[in-house]
Formats: sequence, C-alpha cells, structure tokens
Amino acid sequence: MRRDEVTGTLIETLVASYLHRVTIALRMPYSINYDPKKEGVDFVLKNIATGETIPIEVTSSVKGKDVKGKDIKKVSKAMNNLNSEYGVVIALKGDLEIRDDICILPLHLFAFL
Repeated sequence: MRRDEVTGTLIETLVASYLHRVTIALRMPYSINYDPKKEGVDFVLKNIATGETIPIEVTSSVKGKDVKGKDIKKVSKAMNNLNSEYGVVIALKGDLEIRDDICILPLHLFAFL
C-alpha cells in the first residue's frame, strides 16, 4: 500500500469510529451504512425514525486547500440517488465551506463535533 492509501484508510476508519461513538453516546437514532454503489460515498447516515439520509465522503487527497471536484460530484450524485437535502465531505485539509448544500468539513473540525 502506498502512503496516501494508508492515510486514507486510517482517516476513514477514524471517521467511522467517531460517527459510531457519537451516535451511541448521544443516543442519536442514526444507523451508519456503506453506499453499495461501486463509486459511491464512504458512508450514509440514516435517521432511523425519519428515514432522512446524509451521504458522507472522506478524502485525504486535496489539491492545495481545495477539495477535488470528484468528491463533490460523488456526494452530489449520492444526494440525488438518496433524495438527501445535504451531504458532507470530510477532508484532511482545507477550510470549512458550504458548496451547493454540501458541507466541506476539515478533519480537525470534525474531531471537535
């Protein structure tokens, strides 16, 4: 495995563990799922009570401070497929930003949620 692949895997694992821990600790009625589509997002949070879904893409590869367009497109496509109001990209680097109902959240800020 290349270094960037290892970093990506570690970040995805960290995000999955944190989402799981937060849903249990706060007793949030969410299930954490994987997108079954081949080029799908990394996670889909689903509110068990309402059925609302939130697609989440985790990325460790950024171009400068800008999240790659493919990550935005992936979340946007999942939002359309799942009929979601918004989605999230968790990025290793960058700034907090909202683009077309997609929240781009740097990893260091995600860790404080």
